[in-house]
Amino acid sequence: MKRGMGNKEDKFLKNKAALDNTPGVEDLTTTALTGDGGMVLFEYSPFGVIGSVAPSTNPTETIINNSISMLAAGNSIYFSPHPGAKKVSLKLISLIEEIAFRCCGIRNLVVTVAEPTFEATQQMMAHPRIAVLAITGGPGIVAMGMKSGKKVIGAGAGNPPCIVDETADLVKAAEDIINGASFDYNLPCIAEKSLIVVESVAERLVQQMQTFGALLLSPADTDKTPRRLPA
Repeated sequence: MKRGMGNKEDKFLKNKAALDNTPGVEDLTTTALTGDGGMVLFEYSPFGVIGSVAPSTNPTETIINNSISMLAAGNSIYFSPHPGAKKVSLKLISLIEEIAFRCCGIRNLVVTVAEPTFEATQQMMAHPRIAVLAITGGPGIVAMGMKSGKKVIGAGAGNPPCIVDETADLVKAAEDIINGASFDYNLPCIAEKSLIVVESVAERLVQQMQTFGALLLSPADTDKTPRRLPA
């Protein structure tokens, strides 16, 4: 049986966060300006069909977030899921499409292909009826979208460093770093990936991190680590 990536309990939290916190119609406000010449009303309008690329690391969260915000703004969505997250992505897209139909009576507001592939993503990006691209993935797929000639909202790799200096609350910093780096087995690109620590507090921070479960590797262990990780 093929297994997915990440931690099940943390994925429930991420999905709930996407459901609860994604902006919807409540954020689509209008603005009116008045002057000697009269009144002007500014309203947001939909793009039309948005092409959305979803990653393998956060497939359901991305699909939930994009579906809520894009449908709320009056768009329809063609999803191009990562082939590595095919099963869960297709299931979720089918559920959202059915929910959208029950709410407004319009079919195929959220669609995809039965066999997600890199070639299908390329075709989607080049399709003349795709008005704008929303891409969540690595630098390569974002760069490909940027070359499409379309409007692009690209979310590439984040992998942020965490900076700790002498003003930090070291106990809280250590706990937050461990919680962030271990959440969903460190799959989210927004999670802590590396530390930059001033020398005066480095040793104390390491000690605090160990109290929250961090393992301090020796140079010999560090040399062995890459060979133990899957390619």
